Amino acid sequence: MGHVQSAFHLVLFLTAASVPLGTASAQQLKKTDWCEITVPKQAAVGETVQVRIKLTNVEGDVYLSCDLKDQSHGMMKWGGKPRKLKSGDETVYDMPVRDAAGLQSVYALVYFTGNADDDHTKAVETTSSDPVTVAGRTPQVDVQYNKSWIYVDASAGGKQLVSGDQWEVPVDYYLDPSEHSSATTLSIWGTGPWIDSPDGKYTTKRGHVGYRGLSGRVELKEPGPGRHVFTFTVPQDLDLVKTYNRLLLIANFRDAQGKDWPWSVRAENEFIRKRGFFEIETDQPGHLFTYDEPVRLAIRLKNLTAPGEKKTLRYQVHDTAGAKVDEGRIEFTAEQDGQLVAVEPKVAGRGVFLIELDVPGWEKRHTTFARIPDLQAITQGQPTRFGMTNHMEPPPEEVWAIARRLGLTTCRRFTNWYRHHPGPGVFKLDALAEELDAAKKHGVDVWLCIYDPPAFAQPGKVTPISYRAFDFREDVWRDFVATATKQLKGKFIGWEWLNEITPGGCDDPVKTYLSMCRIGAETAKQIDPNLVTILAGGLYPRSFRLDMLKAGVGQYIDVLPVHYQNGSGVAEARADLDAAGLKHVAVWEDESGRARNAWGVPPLEELQGTNQADWVLRQWTDELAAGCEKIIFFGGRGSATGSWDYLLDDLSPRPVAATLAVFASKMFDAKPLGTFMLGEGGLFHLFERDGKAVLVASTYESDGETIGLHTGSSSILLTDYQGNEQTVTCMGGVAELRLAGLPVFIEGANLDSLAAYVIPEIQVAQVGSGTSAGVAAARRVTPRSTALLGQELELPVRLRNPFEKQITGRVEIQLPEGWPKQEPQGFTLPPGSDLTGRVALTVPATVPPADYTTTLTFRFDAKNLPAVEKPAVISVISPETLGNLIANGDFETPDSKGAGPEGWRVDGKTRFWAEAAGLGEGLGQRVIRFQDSHDYTYVSRSIPVRGGHTYLYTFWVRNENMGCGSNMTQQLADGSEIRLYDTQVVRCGDNNPYWQMFTCRKQMPEGAVQLSITPLARGSGWATIDNVRVTLYDGTDYVAEAHRTATPPTIDGRIDDWVTRCPIPLIGRNQLAGTADGYRWTPDNLSGIGYLMWDASNLYVAVRVRDDVHQSFTAVTPSGDQLVRGDCMILGLQPARGGSPSQAFAYYLSAAVPGGGSGKHTLFRPADHSGGRQAGHLFRDSSIYDMAVHTEDGTCTYELRIPLSELGLSPTLGTRFGLSAMLIDNDGSREPAARMTWGGGLEPAWSPDQFGVATLVE
Repeated sequence: MGHVQSAFHLVLFLTAASVPLGTASAQQLKKTDWCEITVPKQAAVGETVQVRIKLTNVEGDVYLSCDLKDQSHGMMKWGGKPRKLKSGDETVYDMPVRDAAGLQSVYALVYFTGNADDDHTKAVETTSSDPVTVAGRTPQVDVQYNKSWIYVDASAGGKQLVSGDQWEVPVDYYLDPSEHSSATTLSIWGTGPWIDSPDGKYTTKRGHVGYRGLSGRVELKEPGPGRHVFTFTVPQDLDLVKTYNRLLLIANFRDAQGKDWPWSVRAENEFIRKRGFFEIETDQPGHLFTYDEPVRLAIRLKNLTAPGEKKTLRYQVHDTAGAKVDEGRIEFTAEQDGQLVAVEPKVAGRGVFLIELDVPGWEKRHTTFARIPDLQAITQGQPTRFGMTNHMEPPPEEVWAIARRLGLTTCRRFTNWYRHHPGPGVFKLDALAEELDAAKKHGVDVWLCIYDPPAFAQPGKVTPISYRAFDFREDVWRDFVATATKQLKGKFIGWEWLNEITPGGCDDPVKTYLSMCRIGAETAKQIDPNLVTILAGGLYPRSFRLDMLKAGVGQYIDVLPVHYQNGSGVAEARADLDAAGLKHVAVWEDESGRARNAWGVPPLEELQGTNQADWVLRQWTDELAAGCEKIIFFGGRGSATGSWDYLLDDLSPRPVAATLAVFASKMFDAKPLGTFMLGEGGLFHLFERDGKAVLVASTYESDGETIGLHTGSSSILLTDYQGNEQTVTCMGGVAELRLAGLPVFIEGANLDSLAAYVIPEIQVAQVGSGTSAGVAAARRVTPRSTALLGQELELPVRLRNPFEKQITGRVEIQLPEGWPKQEPQGFTLPPGSDLTGRVALTVPATVPPADYTTTLTFRFDAKNLPAVEKPAVISVISPETLGNLIANGDFETPDSKGAGPEGWRVDGKTRFWAEAAGLGEGLGQRVIRFQDSHDYTYVSRSIPVRGGHTYLYTFWVRNENMGCGSNMTQQLADGSEIRLYDTQVVRCGDNNPYWQMFTCRKQMPEGAVQLSITPLARGSGWATIDNVRVTLYDGTDYVAEAHRTATPPTIDGRIDDWVTRCPIPLIGRNQLAGTADGYRWTPDNLSGIGYLMWDASNLYVAVRVRDDVHQSFTAVTPSGDQLVRGDCMILGLQPARGGSPSQAFAYYLSAAVPGGGSGKHTLFRPADHSGGRQAGHLFRDSSIYDMAVHTEDGTCTYELRIPLSELGLSPTLGTRFGLSAMLIDNDGSREPAARMTWGGGLEPAWSPDQFGVATLVE
């Protein structure tokens, strides 16, 4: 994650020499403005480098730090805490040189800060020593560690482990001779439950709760295959665990020097306690009782020491509000181990309850139980859209029965590749097969999410994979998928190819991950065509997703899953798929939930936690309303620490378990109709099921609010998050709803009355807000439309008629005082229609640029339908805010000293203002270049923004061996900041051999006043960036400006007389829309830069294309298909941005002679994309157009003048129109070799609403 580092400058060195070992080394002295650093010229591995530092020119006391780094800036030795020094002081650091792969030299990084607690990001001065050449590396550091393997069997043969048992753990291994030094150690150690979500009160940090005595090792003298059985005593159970104490074993190899190999393997089990006098049981899975089942629990006696003893059992029961709802006492005689003592609490409410049981003289224990809807009866055994998650090892069979009772009928099963394929030809799939059979028995369908490859699947030296794409051996991957699919066929429903991966980890993450998906899908579906193939869950950032879709991953997947999203994120994913022509690919949410710590939390406090339930009710509802087809809760195995799960370790329910059951009971087979807001913060999601309305209602007002809702009924039924019901009387068909806290379900209202609320919708572009996207942030932001001072604005309004009858009415608009009054506009909606209209208004030229709130009121002629108010914000802007909001985003304007770009800070060390000559087209004269930085180096710029607005951020990148991306900081009016890092903004990967454009959309939170964008990079290579842009988001990632020109350009196929301030990029691999087999793309094969200009009469278009082989064909049919088989350019235009698709049209531009007439080149409009205009050849004879095509030296330049009257465009500043462009490359065959696009909607299908947008600017 790219955390910004500030005020940090570093001199870097690369040394590649090797010297003989010696007993002493000559010294070298480096003097700077503020210190002197003495280090030896050379050293050997294992020796200590003495770094002597003398401060010569600092003011007052400073705090000095020194670290030893290798030539690639990796940490060799931390120098310890800062030392307090002043001018004239001298200090010495003794820094050992350890063995490391590729080690050539080391250097001392030296810096000082003004305070002892400041880290290097607040360094006042930074420098480094001269390099110290290193020799004496051992051959072992160059070992790849990808041939050996380990498999740990922690299953205890299927026996339930109990504290004090002897536990034999067989470890099978293969130690390859090439990876074995004089001695290799096989090591194993164990630990306990994982605390993932510390709450700061009962837990303060993430980590494992450990056990004593779970470690062992054995020295392996000889390489080869082997088995060693470690024997442990199962440890004492943990006091905070009720039943299942989790066990995690980690095994690895260590070399002769005791250094761990770069990989390890894991295995899990669990044990139960031996001590105590009773355990709590029920006959129902997960202590889950349906509403019509009596609640019956029991304690089972154990470890009796005095049979016949009279005892008393006391119990009390609390509900989720913390109220005591029952208590009692039971007298019994303790006769024998295994004896059951029944407990039947009397509870009338619904949801989850805490029961605490105390047998004086023995012990106090507690658990939870729940009263939930009968999902089996409600669904009649049919699957729902909801599911759960299991990790790594088979769970108790009860877990599947619990899931089914809660209405969770699918499972995302994290499946560790190395656990099931530990070594070449070695497969361990039997336990997984049994697990899948158990799930299927209880009606839960499972898919396998694969992660963590075995070492031998990596083609080079093993490196940590983490959440990244990675290089892999294709033969190993194919073998695993084939073997597992064959052995498990019929037991599981699909494969998910990795989890939450990001760019990086390999030279070409797009190509590498595409290959993984292709091989996996082809292999699996050849064996079982019914399997579902799923893209990596939560793959991010969005730019990576778009690159994968462009590269063609859609042909290998059936599902694109998002993570921790809201409805906007689902809608954005759906739009991305549709733009790629993948309407058949479903959008799932396959990891969703909220974490809540339970470790050490008092049971009654744990019972009253609502954040997990709140997440389900808000996020899941919003996602279903946006069309999400499946949602998976991130939990289901049970956890003593609570964490993300809906069960505790004894498989008893947390409050969210009841919420899941209630949610599934209400939302089973429910169809979304729409979303609306009422009151100050009331949010309503409307669904229909079996012809009846289901409404989910909430408010974001912290103190709650009362809202009048037209229900059209005499009463309604409210159901809370635990299933408790309340009847509300509706006076005159209107319910006075008191909403506060968690959302509620509303039933019993008239569907027609509620449907009226969702007929109108002010249409604005929605964007996903990244992971953990709150619905509040998305839904509370009022729809906004941008208008230029003094111009007309058309608010786009969508009207959907859900009824089987015609609906008529009118819309009234309430404008700010002083604005021209607008008369009501009538509308007529045929049955079932879905229409988009526009409400026109004029923005006065005299008002100051600001956001103005207005209200549109829709009044229906049908008396039973309520009037519906829709607020909107008109964002009035001035001409200077059109286009790019980043000043000097092309880095062309120098600062006052001419030493760098105006407004951007470079240092000449790790970030440079570099010449652009020879780097490519569209770059102007200058770029920013980062290079050779061990830490993040960056440039940054801030702009004013308005809260609620969405902005589009784009820039061009080319890099080699240097990871780069961008951070972003949102400043709010109250002085607070929201920092977003590269995984939330843009991450570009380590290598982009050619220029590519990366994009990010971000909606500003309410109260935002400033946005800082921060391109950054880190690594030993270099990265260049250019054309940094931030614009108001207009529903597309492709935005351009046409600059006004006072002098029309000469249409001669040359662009030396053009304004080139806004280059339109057709430059990168991520813009390729398709390539022929065997085509090897480079920018010389196909790339281009476009420009737009305008004057009072014309729009001018120029595109300079790089193309090594140019072959064009003449159009002879009305479709023009011959043209687009050869080298040519396609322009798609939509005169009114967001207007009717029927008005959009295309131009084909080609160097081909049109055939007949006097025209030298071809301008053609295809009949099927003519927008009602003249089709066919447009430049064969006398023409209203002017056009030139010039080819030479591997380039082709298209230049076109289009009359604005032909486009239907007004020659007015701020006019917007839809625009997309495609370059087609033919390398000498009958069919095109490649296509490259800017904007959507041209490929794979004609879809003008996905065009980019261009704006007329000064």
